Amino acid sequence: MMRARGQQRDRRGRRRSERGAAAALVVVILAAGVMFGAAALAVDVGNIMLDRRQQQNGADAGAYRLAQLCGKDATLCTTSNATAPVTTAIQGNFSGLTADHSGQIKKICGRVPGATIPTCTSATTDADLKYLGECPPLPSKYKSNPKLKYVEVYSKTLNNATGTDKLRGFFSQQATSTDACARYGWGPAKKTGVLPLTFGACEWARAVGATYNTVTKTFDTSAAVWGKEVALGVNYDTKNATCANFNGHDYAGGFGWLDHPTGVCEVSADKNAWVPGWPGNGTGNDCLPKLNVGVEIFIPIYDCINDSKTFCPNDTVSSKTNYHIAGMAAFVVTAVDLTGKTIGTPGADAKNDCQFQTNNKQCIYGKFVKDLVGVGEIDTDPNASDFGYSVTEAAG
Repeated sequence: MMRARGQQRDRRGRRRSERGAAAALVVVILAAGVMFGAAALAVDVGNIMLDRRQQQNGADAGAYRLAQLCGKDATLCTTSNATAPVTTAIQGNFSGLTADHSGQIKKICGRVPGATIPTCTSATTDADLKYLGECPPLPSKYKSNPKLKYVEVYSKTLNNATGTDKLRGFFSQQATSTDACARYGWGPAKKTGVLPLTFGACEWARAVGATYNTVTKTFDTSAAVWGKEVALGVNYDTKNATCANFNGHDYAGGFGWLDHPTGVCEVSADKNAWVPGWPGNGTGNDCLPKLNVGVEIFIPIYDCINDSKTFCPNDTVSSKTNYHIAGMAAFVVTAVDLTGKTIGTPGADAKNDCQFQTNNKQCIYGKFVKDLVGVGEIDTDPNASDFGYSVTEAAG
């Protein structure tokens, strides 16, 4: 009897221990499931974050590339021309960690006169900030100044559910899209580093065929001919009747060297700043090595010369006066014929123009061009003249 009771107690003890072991096993199994689910969730969240970061970087790169294309020539700013370079820019920001994803263009648009890409709705409507696939509201300076141009690139990724992502396949996740938007604007440069020489606005207009609007006090470049070889004569009393009395602005036609430390051949020029000149034969010779055929240089354009920095009475000025900077131009050198340096051979028309302009026949030859030179500070003045040198910026 005693032995039977002992055996029953042993069996009950084993059953209790077995129940404890089973409970522990259930806990382990459940915990493993939770951990596996948490790991899967962490990986998915990480992938989403990586997708979002790479997608935004791709949209930024695509918008910058589109701004470069449209900023240099509006007639090339078409959807068909933009598709390949913008797609390449977007996809260049995706790593092998998301090999089953591909960056694609969802939409491109802009505010670019003369272009055929669609007009962006952001010009009149602000997107809700909670929508990450939309661009932020248009900055106020772009709203108030319709002359400032911009483009937007909307990009997307299509997650391939049948690709190499095993966890998404395990959880039967459907294909999803991650969207992003970026905007870049451009306009005339407000300031930049330039070679220390300057050129008269009226002479610049004559060179490219721009016209001066006496009401807005700006130059109209709609009929300008960019890329034509011209001659920039050394300081002289202009023989061009129009420029000789350009509101008293153009005292010494052609180009003049700016004051600069010897050997320092890049100076900062700001629009509306007064910059002292550096008169005399041979001045600027220290910077002649910078003038080489095929080199693009950036030239500040002046619209007034005055000793007392007053804009702009028709006063007599001294030899060492001050130039008022109106904007920046881009100029590609084709030949140089100056005291101290002669390189290249100018065309006959440009050579004749140099001989017409100057008595000493000294000129820099080249072509004024329209160029979008990279990131910089845009001139937001709605009456700013566009002398051809533009910069771009992220716009919101």
